[in-house]
Amino acid sequence: MPWNQQNNYYYNGPVIGMISNIKTDVLQEPDDYSEEAMAKVAKRIQSKEEKTQESKAEVKPNVVFVMNETFWDPTKLNVTFSEDPMKNTRELQKKYPSGWSLSPSFGGETANVEFEALTSYSLSFFNPGGLPYQHVLSKKEYPSFVSYLEKQGYATTAMHPNSGMLYMRRNVYPNLGFDQVKFIDQMKHTQKDNKEFVSDEVVVDEVLDTLRQSKKPAFVHAVTIANHLPYSADKYNGQETIKVTGKGLSPEMQKEIEIYAEGIKRSDAALKRLNDEIQKLDEPTIVVFWGDHLPALGQNLQAYKETGFGNEKTQQTSQKFYETPLLFLSNYDTKIDKNLGTMSPIYIAPTLAQSLGYKSNLFYDQLNQMKTEVPAFRSNMYIDSKGKLVDDPAALSKKAAKDLQDYHEVEFDTLSGKQYETHKLYK
Repeated sequence: MPWNQQNNYYYNGPVIGMISNIKTDVLQEPDDYSEEAMAKVAKRIQSKEEKTQESKAEVKPNVVFVMNETFWDPTKLNVTFSEDPMKNTRELQKKYPSGWSLSPSFGGETANVEFEALTSYSLSFFNPGGLPYQHVLSKKEYPSFVSYLEKQGYATTAMHPNSGMLYMRRNVYPNLGFDQVKFIDQMKHTQKDNKEFVSDEVVVDEVLDTLRQSKKPAFVHAVTIANHLPYSADKYNGQETIKVTGKGLSPEMQKEIEIYAEGIKRSDAALKRLNDEIQKLDEPTIVVFWGDHLPALGQNLQAYKETGFGNEKTQQTSQKFYETPLLFLSNYDTKIDKNLGTMSPIYIAPTLAQSLGYKSNLFYDQLNQMKTEVPAFRSNMYIDSKGKLVDDPAALSKKAAKDLQDYHEVEFDTLSGKQYETHKLYK
């Protein structure tokens, strides 16, 4: 039970609990990893990237991450809904830069998606069983988007409306550089609108309070939990408002999809209110909103099978099982392209760094260049510059394949190696 160490030790005992957290071969080591090899990688990156510039920013906008639990478009299932559960999101997608996030996870493992967004490192290079939060980030401090913004003078806050024990976030968040950490015991707003979890609406309240109270430009990273499974029939105490019909749909899956869609409807309303309130703020503010992964609907993909969306085979080969909505909302002109296409969470931070106009670093420069060649990838799934999906990096352009190889070297060096070039790349 790596997501909950308290239960892990309680149910499995101290020996297995301890052993499960002593994994040493967490990341795949590049074949030629050495100090000399890393020096060559850093030299290649420095030679091909534009020279980093001093900050051009006249003002420092607030930056907000909202990683929304299991936020996905259920109308992609071949069923009929009595109303659109994400009508507000669609309107916001038309107005602001938007696209799709290619999640490294399906149905769970929220912290792995969070890891990609905050560190800009990919889960693709982790060995089976390797967990970034438990096996790497809980041990010591690492550079991140948090520490990058702290250098720009930001106050940084992470919030999660649940226990800090989950995925060892209580240790991880400080190691990523957050000044302030709020779990459910430290949050002012903790009301629920469902049977089990804090609502998205009150997470919006907590985010807004944090922004208004900050004397510095603020970076707020908020992870929601309201749409977490189980999607039991009594989750909303019979107050759900969406009905679903579909040919071949079992009563059990019909109800589960209805409950899930109700949660999306409530998240959609909370997102609209967050945007409305952001527009009223005197300070420039940008919000990055995305879903962490698709929901697990039924056992063994039952709802996906019944609605014709896909099965175990297509889940392994189709990007639609990993794409969630991604939006960049703001109360000022960010200069970010309106059509984001499909991108990996690793690119969120460098995209923002470029937009904000702050002094960049070689690592973010490298990623912004790599994004033009391979805008999204996860295990055995790569999207090239023309939007074509391939299952092998060798099928990409030579430049893309080399960029990925160098990126792998940098990730291993920073997270699991000797950090030969880390200081230079983050300077």
